[in-house]
Amino acid sequence: GPMFRYERPQQGRQRQFHQVGLEVFGVDTAASDAESILLAWQLLQALGLKDLTLKINNMGMPEDRHRFRQGLRDHLKDQLGALCSDCQARYETNPLRMLDCKNPDCQAMYQKEPIHTYIRTDFSSPDAQAHFAEVLALLDAMAVPYTRDPMLVRGLDYYTKTVFEITSDNLGAQSAVCGGGRYNGLVKQLGGGNNDVPATGWAMGMERLLSLLEPPKPQGLDVYVVSDDIPTALQWVTQTRQAGFRADWDPTGRKALGKQLAQADKLGACVALLLGESERNSGQVIVKHLASGEQETLAAGEVLARLGQVLHHTRVCL
Repeated sequence: GPMFRYERPQQGRQRQFHQVGLEVFGVDTAASDAESILLAWQLLQALGLKDLTLKINNMGMPEDRHRFRQGLRDHLKDQLGALCSDCQARYETNPLRMLDCKNPDCQAMYQKEPIHTYIRTDFSSPDAQAHFAEVLALLDAMAVPYTRDPMLVRGLDYYTKTVFEITSDNLGAQSAVCGGGRYNGLVKQLGGGNNDVPATGWAMGMERLLSLLEPPKPQGLDVYVVSDDIPTALQWVTQTRQAGFRADWDPTGRKALGKQLAQADKLGACVALLLGESERNSGQVIVKHLASGEQETLAAGEVLARLGQVLHHTRVCL
C-alpha cells in the first residue's frame, strides 16, 4: 500500500511510495528469521533480478545497542567537525544512524582506526550471538549467499538481533530493494500490550523494484481471422482466443479480404485464417502461413489442433 516518508525526498526516495511486505508474529526463533530472508531472496530471484547482494548484521538487544552507542560517541567525539551535518545531528539523537551515512567523507572516517575495529566488534549478548550464528547456518544450508556487514544498522531503531538488506548494483546510491529483520519490542512500543511480541519481517519498495524489472517484450499476434462475414469472424476470433492464442480480426466490417490480409501482415501475425463464402459453405478454413505464403485447407474441426502444431507453446511462426 501507499507509504509516506518524512525525510527530504531524493532520487529513489520519493515522498509517497508503495511497499509490499511480509511479517511473522509470535515466533522468536532463528529459523523464522532465516525463512523470512529466504522468501525475500527467492522472490527477487523469481523476478529475474541480477546483481543482488544480501547484507546481514546482528543488532543485539536494546541494552547491547545502548552500550555500543555510548562507545561510538566516545570514539567520535573528537572527530565531529570532520563529519557532515546529518551525522553531527545523529551523534546526539541516534549515533547508530551515522554508520548508514552515504557521505564518502564520513564513510572514510569510519574506516579509520580505532573506530574501524570498534564498529566491527560484536557487543551483543551471548543469546543474540547464538541466534545470529544459527540464522547464518540456516542461510548456508539453503545456499543463500550473504555478506556480513557491521555497518548495516537500518534506518529505524526498533530492530533486535537480525537485520538485513538486499541491495542492487543497478540502483545507484539508494540501492536497497528489500530490508527488514527482527523487531521483538515494536508491538509493545506501539501500545500493543505489556509484553514483547516476537516479530520478524521485511518490506520491498515497489517503485525501486519496478525500476529494476525489464519491460516485457512485446508479443506478436498468433492468428488473424480474415472473413467477409462479421458473425463468422467474431466466432473464430473468440474460439482461437479461448484456445489460448493471441488472435485479432477486423471489426470495421470491410469486405475486401486482401486489405484484411495486409492488416494481418502489418500486425505481424503468424497465421491468417481465411473464411470466405466458399469456405463457410464447405465447412472448411484456409490456414495461411504469412511468413512463407504457404497455405493449407482444413476442415473446421481440425483448425485449432493444427494451430497448436504450427505455433506450439513458444509461439514461433513456422
